[in-house]
Amino acid sequence: MTTVFHITLRPILFLMKCMGIIDISYTMESTGVLVKNINSTFPAFLEISRMIVLLICTYIYLSQYEPEFYVLQIIKILQFWNVIIAARLSTFWINKFINGIIEFDQKIATLSLHLLIPQRSWKKIKWDTIYISYSHTLLDLKLYCCTLVP
Repeated sequence: MTTVFHITLRPILFLMKCMGIIDISYTMESTGVLVKNINSTFPAFLEISRMIVLLICTYIYLSQYEPEFYVLQIIKILQFWNVIIAARLSTFWINKFINGIIEFDQKIATLSLHLLIPQRSWKKIKWDTIYISYSHTLLDLKLYCCTLVP
C-alpha cells in the first residue's frame, strides 16, 4: 500500500544519498522500510567515490579565492564537513527515525474510515476573498499614509 508519504519519501531519500547524509547501501523495501544491503560491495565503492568527489570539490572551493578569504572559506568548509560527519555518525538513528515514521504511517492508514475526522479544504473562492481583502487592506493603508503625510 503506497501512501503519499512513500511517494514523497523517495526523492528525499535520493537527495539525502547524493549529499552523503544517508549511506548509499540503504534501500527501500516494498513496505517502505529502509534496509541496508550488505550483500554487495558496489555501495562501498560508491561511498569512496563520493567522498573523493567531495574532497575534490572542497579543494576547488578553497583554491578559487584570494588568500585573504581563507578564514571565511575554512569556516564554511568546516561547517560543511561537520554536517557530513555528524550525519554519517548518526546514520543508524536517522534510519530508525525514518522507519518509525513509515511504520506509524502504515498504522494510521489501516484505521477505519469511520474513525477519521473529515477534513474540509477551502475552496478557491475563500482564498480569493482572503487575497482581495488583504490587498484592499494594504491599499487602504497606503492611501491613508499618503493622505496623512503630504
